[in-house]
Amino acid sequence: MYDEYVDRVGDIVTASCSRAISATPWSNLGRVEALLPKSEQVDSERYEHGARVKAIIIKVQNSTKGRR
Repeated sequence: MYDEYVDRVGDIVTASCSRAISATPWSNLGRVEALLPKSEQVDSERYEHGARVKAIIIKVQNSTKGRR
């Protein structure tokens, strides 16, 4: 899955908010999940379960330890 997204850095993607952990939403991009850190969020936006969000991929990590 890393290879599928590493070349997409800078691309705009649409995802659905699958959950929020400590005010940081996790978005479902199909087979992978993405993290939207607080520093990258719009202050006036609220991210609710199932909400559709557009985001730019800024970093892709390859990890054998699961989510990071």
